Amino acid sequence: MATVLASVIAVLGTLAGAIAGYVFQRRMSEHNETLAREEKLRQEQLVACSAFAGAVMDLRRVQYDRWYRRQEHPDQMVPQDVRSESYRLRSVAWSAFYRFRLTTTDPALTKLGWSAVEEAAHVAHAADEADLRERGERARALLEEFVAAAARQFSGSTNRYAHGDASVASIEGLPDLARIRSR
Repeated sequence: MATVLASVIAVLGTLAGAIAGYVFQRRMSEHNETLAREEKLRQEQLVACSAFAGAVMDLRRVQYDRWYRRQEHPDQMVPQDVRSESYRLRSVAWSAFYRFRLTTTDPALTKLGWSAVEEAAHVAHAADEADLRERGERARALLEEFVAAAARQFSGSTNRYAHGDASVASIEGLPDLARIRSR
């Protein structure tokens, strides 16, 4: 009888060990899947944000070109190639914005992105060269603010530039965003 009891205890112990191993292994597997899914989303967000930033900078550049072409020949319409490129890059910027928008639920970050596209799109409407520089700088500053806020959100950590209103004025060479935005 003692042998049977010892065998039953051994079988139950083995069974309990197998069940416990299964439960822990399942939890670890679920945890690893969750981490992998979160990392994939983070990577997609980073790709979407960097593509968006590049598209906004391209839009800003072509708006400068459009403005300078208009100044060179004020009696003529802006050449079709420049106007077409401006429209194309505006479309690319909005497409990149919506791709980014699909990866985030942060309304503040979304608003910054929207503002950056709008500001870049209106650079060519400047009245003179000083206004052109100011508009271009505002567009760049909004994009810098967007990038800084996105970096903080997607890294999940604070960096030395994370000061209250997402200002990056402490980065050497960058103007104070609050001053630029208030103009």
